[in-house]
Amino acid sequence: MWPLTPADTTREALVEVGVAEVLTAQLKRATDAERRHIILEVLGSLGESDVLKLQFVESGVPEALSEMIRGLQGGSDPHDLCSIKIASNLIVSLLLGDESMQKCFGEGTGVVYRDVLSWLQSSNTQLQLSGALAIANFARNDSNCVKMLELGVVPHILTLLEQHVDEGDVSVQHAGLSALRNLAIPASNKVRMLEDGVTERIRTLLRSDMPPVQFKLLGTLRMMVDGQEEAAALLGKDEVLLARIIEWCEARDHAGVRGEANRLLAALIRHSRAPEVINAVTKADGVRHLISMATSEHLIMQNEALVALAIASAIDIGEGFYYPLRAIRGKDKYILSYP
Repeated sequence: MWPLTPADTTREALVEVGVAEVLTAQLKRATDAERRHIILEVLGSLGESDVLKLQFVESGVPEALSEMIRGLQGGSDPHDLCSIKIASNLIVSLLLGDESMQKCFGEGTGVVYRDVLSWLQSSNTQLQLSGALAIANFARNDSNCVKMLELGVVPHILTLLEQHVDEGDVSVQHAGLSALRNLAIPASNKVRMLEDGVTERIRTLLRSDMPPVQFKLLGTLRMMVDGQEEAAALLGKDEVLLARIIEWCEARDHAGVRGEANRLLAALIRHSRAPEVINAVTKADGVRHLISMATSEHLIMQNEALVALAIASAIDIGEGFYYPLRAIRGKDKYILSYP
């Protein structure tokens, strides 16, 4: 156990004296920007403590911050906009604690959760960003994900993403896709999201030339087709999508994008098991990327590639697929070979 630093000791002492209640009361009475900023800075510093995070939530700090944001929205005063930024960031930070997050969520009826939904529809980019990040934090367990889908959060995220497709804010796109990816983890949510046309709407982001957005988009699509045969078959036959995936498989300047593109390519074959998808991947010159992936230093990627190649080799699509498979090698031997 590391010894406590002076800052940690101070925070522990403040827990005992109920500092959260005092700061909440002061925040509600703060009428000028300078006083507001001081209180927000103190809350931000103390909120780094997991113990104080929970005490803040139990004392109503997030609700007080949300109320303050509601009162400041719509204006253009730089000081007010700064307060909105600090306060919304602080709420997102408080949601990093599992217990504090659940209390704020309140089974989808919490004041903070309802306000976060309104942020997604705000014209303030900072609130849009904080809203998307907050949804991603709320979506850290399956029950919350299912509940949020029932309450209709996905259309708000999709509309937000579409607003930022062309010359939009990269951070908002990244956060929105993170939220969608987390929401798509439960199997029941995948089906519902596919029925709601999520994959069609987020494919507009294929135009993005920003690696962080590309990375999250690929990961989100891969999560959407996981275990979903129909979705994988549909996307795997899309020539435009495949061409973009192949392009990103060759992203030399961003290993993350390159890795996610390869994994999505393999996932389309693994989950669809469709001759049409294998034909499309072969036609798009994707087999060579699966071969390269099979010799990756990452075991997960090796396995995913080998499973995809094994599925493809077992389906009769003509002779064109077999020649490349002979080229798959380990360090000193063939991983797969065919007569």
